[in-house]
Amino acid sequence: MFFLKIKKNILILLLLIFASCASKVSCPDKVGCDELVMDSYKIKEGKSAILEMQGFEIASLDPTLLKTRENYIENLDVLNIFIYHPKRKDLEDFFLKISNLNGFIVKGYKIDIPNIDSIDVKNLTLDQANKKIENRIKQELEDVKVFTSYKTRNTQIVKIAGLSSISTYDVDGKKRLFDLLSDAKLPIHANLFKSYIIRDKKFLNVDFYKLLKEGDMSYNIVLKSGDKVYIASDTSNIAILGEVKNPNVINATNGFMPIKEAIAKAGGITSNADSLNIQVIRGSIVNPKIYLISFKHILYLRDDALLLMPGDIVYVSTNPIANWNKFVSQMLPTVGIVNSAVQGFKNLGLFINE
Repeated sequence: MFFLKIKKNILILLLLIFASCASKVSCPDKVGCDELVMDSYKIKEGKSAILEMQGFEIASLDPTLLKTRENYIENLDVLNIFIYHPKRKDLEDFFLKISNLNGFIVKGYKIDIPNIDSIDVKNLTLDQANKKIENRIKQELEDVKVFTSYKTRNTQIVKIAGLSSISTYDVDGKKRLFDLLSDAKLPIHANLFKSYIIRDKKFLNVDFYKLLKEGDMSYNIVLKSGDKVYIASDTSNIAILGEVKNPNVINATNGFMPIKEAIAKAGGITSNADSLNIQVIRGSIVNPKIYLISFKHILYLRDDALLLMPGDIVYVSTNPIANWNKFVSQMLPTVGIVNSAVQGFKNLGLFINE
């Protein structure tokens, strides 16, 4: 599962770089600030672009998921069926008695009416079913009027896990994801990047950040009974290492973070830092991409021009990284931080498959 891979990549990246360089395999080439700016524009496109940059294949969101559905009769719904006939009071009483006792239960999307064939109500609204039932009874008895209503309904719900104030949410073919998230009262530290919705055992490509923070209604899908929504905690990690005052792993709960903000969260750079050589290490654990930028870029470029994403490592060194073996040996004390974070994600149940 991709959430697992993001967290483990920071740890595995360091180990593979060490192994490759030790075996005299060429170490990663570096690219400049201009390429980080271009990639930051991709990151701003949202969750899909970020995951694609991390090497995952992401299916586009089917636009039909935005369409409301009719409130159809569902299996195990129970109906009241009443009739009126000017001369057959006995039949009126017959239908009234059944409705008052158990009602007419929908089984296999069919309604069984005594002395009449089963009536298929699949993909029918209550009004459509009422008309179909009336037309069928009229084949046996003229001048009859039929009145159908719900006695009870089979509950149509979406399940919600994680950082939510509610665990279930009733749906009707018209309620949307934004409605659910509003009622769920998400805490401020909820991780919108890692939050997701599953339908029919598949992840839907929904960007919770763009929906909630930017108001992008192209992600406001109509909910369906059986959907599962997970609201994640703040565990999308970026490592800030080297010559900063507080080397650490920090959270990018929106799926991205300006490098200026990340360095500030690490206490800023130390007086020993080489401000011309700040490395951003990203991408495939086999072939990482390394951006070389200076502190002047960070100071003078717009914040959204230099964006980090989950799994990135920022390394502020005293010198350019020329000796990768030495670099990895400097990083190993921080591996414990990353490893502890990975174990924490397991404890939170965020790893669906390992």
